[in-house]
Amino acid sequence: MKSIKELRKEKQDLASYSGRCRYYISLLNEKMNSLARDYHTEKLSREQYHEMLERGLNGRSFRHYINTYNSLIRKYDARLEKLEKEIAKAGKRRGIAVTALILAVLMAALYAVNQPNITGKVVFSTVEGSSDILDIEFNRSAEFVWQPENSGRLNSVSLSGEYIGNGSLKIYLEIGEESKLIYAAESSSAFESECGNACYLYDSSQDEYTIRVEMPEGNELMLERMDYFVSELEEFRISPSNVTVNLAGNRFVKNKFEIYNTRNRNFSAAIYAEGELTEHVTLYRSYADFDANESVKEVRYDIDLPLDIKPGKYEEKIIVRYLPEQKFRGEAPKEEHKITVIVKAEKELPSPGSNHGIIIVAALFLILWLNVVMFLKGKISH
Repeated sequence: MKSIKELRKEKQDLASYSGRCRYYISLLNEKMNSLARDYHTEKLSREQYHEMLERGLNGRSFRHYINTYNSLIRKYDARLEKLEKEIAKAGKRRGIAVTALILAVLMAALYAVNQPNITGKVVFSTVEGSSDILDIEFNRSAEFVWQPENSGRLNSVSLSGEYIGNGSLKIYLEIGEESKLIYAAESSSAFESECGNACYLYDSSQDEYTIRVEMPEGNELMLERMDYFVSELEEFRISPSNVTVNLAGNRFVKNKFEIYNTRNRNFSAAIYAEGELTEHVTLYRSYADFDANESVKEVRYDIDLPLDIKPGKYEEKIIVRYLPEQKFRGEAPKEEHKITVIVKAEKELPSPGSNHGIIIVAALFLILWLNVVMFLKGKISH
């Protein structure tokens, strides 16, 4: 198994290869655009234009090289996405209990069912387990204020300790106007990670909580440890989320959108195209790494359609997918930049040597002649 250092080195190399492919694609696109300009300004005939496109480099068309580089980029990006997950997995703290993992999965399922959908931005929660040492003793009913050392939305609470004596013991967590029973006993017992009705708290968010103990006076209760899960709400958005492009005289689109780090967090996102025009899309970045002090990043892309594409409406989207460094839960962490391309029938430009030029010259001559006649008539009438 590779170390984190080796994984990061591989990630750096792949990012370099991907960037190099994108650079070569940009050079090829510039050459193709130059040929297109020469054709539309009549420096090249239609036959010469298509011949030069097909001849390309070393007998292979420009499109062949662009498709090859795009194929490599997709492979690099797929591996980069896996590397992000492997790096995150390798960096996790060891010794996470299986029960904690099961609890996180259960909370994710319950959260997905009970939370409303949020559109227009990506919303998710990173989940982290924590423990606070209490070492508090009771010999009668009482309350105490618990301030979690790790702040965030409280998802679950469990207690460990020991109860000595006969009679009903009940320990509650007070959340707003609700009382959640954490543990209950009728006689002496030791308890470990008991959560009762406080196993799933649906993102309760307070700076401090009241723990209420009800027990017969004279009995003994030792609260040793409070285990809990907190989550921190994260979000990012992109703009614009939808664009429509009309193409008539050309088949090339150059555009961009922006990713906003709305909560000023550290996070990474993979960027890739998906749709019916994917093979013609060139992305100038395949992932984005945000620092907390970075508020926005720009994503530029090109869509270079073949000249013989049929007129019609085409749909494409560029996906920005969050790459978690730890467990996450909630709404699917991705956002989409949707592109609608409307291709109209290409109008033929007059080629050199056609009759269009003669007709235009004749029309201008006729207009000039009519003006002269009108001028002479005016002179004669005076």
